[in-house]
Amino acid sequence: MLDLPGVTEPKSRVENAEGYRLTTKGIEWFVSRYLNEASEARSPLASPLLAEYLGELPPACVITSEYDPLRDEGEMYAQRLIAAGVDVCLKRYNGVIHGFFNMQETLEEAQDALALVCAMLAEAFGKELQ
Repeated sequence: MLDLPGVTEPKSRVENAEGYRLTTKGIEWFVSRYLNEASEARSPLASPLLAEYLGELPPACVITSEYDPLRDEGEMYAQRLIAAGVDVCLKRYNGVIHGFFNMQETLEEAQDALALVCAMLAEAFGKELQ
């Protein structure tokens, strides 16, 4: 979650509000337990997408899924990082839901996403994949 209060009005929170494992009501539940008080939601420490400046951050790998209420936040964040000059790998996996990354045994997309993350980490640490 990159915009806890939904200030950026991500359409995916409406489009994917129900029926795809993580729901918009579920997000609200998590937010209510994550913060000490509602006013903290607008802090860039809790909602990085609301930060004024995103430059000088390390390279990022942002993976989103088509049927995820958080999809647009991730993609907006990646675009803001790119605009700030940060090296970003952004990949959306179509046809999958929030949490698909943990479905390694059943989804080819999950296996591909894991391979992508491993390759990005190997590159960051200057290692070759075996």
